[in-house]
Amino acid sequence: MVLPKQILLSSMAAACVAFSALPAFCAEPEVPATSTASTDATDDDLAIGLNRREEKKATDSAKGLTICKKFAYDTESFVDGKSLESEAQALAKDSSNKLLLISCLDPKNNPQPELRRGALNALNQAKLTSTEISNALVAVAITDPSDAVRKAAVASIKMRKDDVATKRFLDCLLATYDEAGNVKLQAEHDNAVEGGRALVDGDNRIFQSLLEKSYYATIETRVTNTELANFKTRQIDSYTVNSGAQVNLILRLSFPIQFPELKITRIRTTVKAPCVNAMEELSGQNFGEDVEKWDKWLRKRS
Repeated sequence: MVLPKQILLSSMAAACVAFSALPAFCAEPEVPATSTASTDATDDDLAIGLNRREEKKATDSAKGLTICKKFAYDTESFVDGKSLESEAQALAKDSSNKLLLISCLDPKNNPQPELRRGALNALNQAKLTSTEISNALVAVAITDPSDAVRKAAVASIKMRKDDVATKRFLDCLLATYDEAGNVKLQAEHDNAVEGGRALVDGDNRIFQSLLEKSYYATIETRVTNTELANFKTRQIDSYTVNSGAQVNLILRLSFPIQFPELKITRIRTTVKAPCVNAMEELSGQNFGEDVEKWDKWLRKRS
């Protein structure tokens, strides 16, 4: 089965959004538009509104960082498990903490890697879930500047068995290839491959998804050899002449023209399937486009 070129390109472009722009959780709220004929009173109201928004933003940021500090621990740290469990239960009761912690995953809001790991720990211990959280985990796993934070995000996706994040991760990995299967986003590609190898360790879901996607490819066909098969005679019977004043003259003709008919004897095709490249990089195997060998290898791996 072949995907039309425009569909393949549009799907890859959509998957590339995480790389071409900041993740959704980095977006700044829009400032309300004001009329050009605003009065001093409305300007004062707007200034008050902006100040309040900035104050709330600062308050939320401080609250988020406080949470991150509480959960910023690693395997070598001593932590009070009962205290953190109580904190996690309190976080889970307030749904607004989801967006608060997601914002703390953004390096611009939270430049300290250990605190971004704290945000991941808080999300995991509070067992907070949503599509936004899944997408944020993928964005962190592929684009965070800290190797330790990226690995922690991948571990979170795996621990959660997050199907939404896994699918999104796979789409982003494939989006790092161009239509010909070449890498076009090197840094994101390297991060995605590294994270993907961790995700597929003991879990075949990504390989299964890639195997299903491997049936979709772009095929370029080129004519290499032709032969003259016949001449076909076509006849022009009339010719229209514009004589002005919107009056057309029709001239009767009898004008035969011979057109050659060519027989195509050989064509050359090129098949490009980015999924195959991804399969090879994640697995270390080299079965090319042989779907049967990939399927057999995957069954043995299960």
